[in-house]
Amino acid sequence: MGCTRRGFVSAASAVAALLGLASCAKPEPEQQSSQVEEPAEEQKTEEPKVDVKKFEKLALDMKAWKYDKENDVYYQLGVKYCLEPVSNSYGSLAIFVPGAYLAEAEDGKKGELAVQKDAKVGEFTPATAPVLMPINPGDLGPQASPTAYEYAGLASYLKTGCVYVYAGFRGRSSGFDSASSEVYSGGAPWSVVDFKAAVRFLRYNAKVLPCDTSRVFTFGFSGGGGLSALMGSSGNSKLYDPYLEKIGAVTHDAEGSPLSDAIFGSAMWCPVTSFDTADASYEWMMGQYSDEGVRAEGTWTKLLSNDLSRDYATYINGMDLRDDDDQALVLDETTGDLFADGSYYAYMLDCIQHSATKFISDTQFPYTYTPQHLTNASFPGDPNLQSDASGKLDVEAVTGDASAQAAGVTASATATEGKTKVESVVYSTEDDYVEDLNADSQWFTYNQTRGTVRIAGIGCERRRSV
Repeated sequence: MGCTRRGFVSAASAVAALLGLASCAKPEPEQQSSQVEEPAEEQKTEEPKVDVKKFEKLALDMKAWKYDKENDVYYQLGVKYCLEPVSNSYGSLAIFVPGAYLAEAEDGKKGELAVQKDAKVGEFTPATAPVLMPINPGDLGPQASPTAYEYAGLASYLKTGCVYVYAGFRGRSSGFDSASSEVYSGGAPWSVVDFKAAVRFLRYNAKVLPCDTSRVFTFGFSGGGGLSALMGSSGNSKLYDPYLEKIGAVTHDAEGSPLSDAIFGSAMWCPVTSFDTADASYEWMMGQYSDEGVRAEGTWTKLLSNDLSRDYATYINGMDLRDDDDQALVLDETTGDLFADGSYYAYMLDCIQHSATKFISDTQFPYTYTPQHLTNASFPGDPNLQSDASGKLDVEAVTGDASAQAAGVTASATATEGKTKVESVVYSTEDDYVEDLNADSQWFTYNQTRGTVRIAGIGCERRRSV
């Protein structure tokens, strides 16, 4: 995912995709019976017996903690969270704990650590500390379990008393495990399955972990936000049971009580969840207005773009979407095989204009714009990601005067010592900013008297952005 110069409209395609989740279905009225039914006799169903001993292999080794004395952190890397992981990278996790929460056990077991119940870090104790679980990939890719330790970035979480758990999981594609020389399955639903198994592992070891494992929070961006949303909405769903069983996820604790994979909270930035319609949404929002590159007239890819756009219109029109006044939101076909009219189109255009108005009203001028590109989030925990060029750029801005820049400024970037130098632009006033937006054509109008923005149409700016 890229963050372009027109950042306030770049999220619109995600909004379009997510509106597909907002279909309003009216509940069927309950049928009232004229007869009073006798309460049925309770039928007791016996839970199938589970061999809890097989999960003992997943008991956390309290002698395996490593200690970062300088930063007062205990941690473990490469902790296997299920019995049959597809690989070590995607079937293990790392745990990072504030140092005050653990100390050498007093029962004479040399080298074994125990929870310090009276400890307190920030507002939390080992009994109340929440568990934070990051999801870095924004492109539905896999997340490898860390193989090395680095404190950078962890301080903001650990110093507040939280416990930080970085779990590996599979992504959108199948892969090859060099250790076992086997190909493993990827794609849905494995990312969620792996993550659920990690949560169950934490709860299986709740008695020895210095945290409240009932308070697990996941957080992610884009595709990672979508995974976080699924974790927050699919707790204990039976649909995942066959897949969890396949990787040997824990089902019961040592006493035989069922374990939950429902989390306490989920944080999502620009979450992408409608993966089955995302391509079609993109082509409706952006691709159908472009006639350059792979979407040039006369190419089969242009026909594919048009077909996907048409499919999205069919999808939207079949969902019975409604606005706040219960009016149907639909797309209408226009000339040129476009779907650039209808109540859904007007609704989306209004959303974009509202966002643009808020951006202008909330932005203090002079305003400095620095181009950045964000494919994946950069939550800490895995130092191997620091050199990942597809992640967040380490930007060193070179500031220039907007009045001295040519219209439609683009970033010129050169990599030096791990940093990417880009050219920033300073806009002195709203007029300077709007003038730059309209460098190629007049599509963006800012009414200074009313403080509102009007856009000529959804496709006007997209021709240069696809």
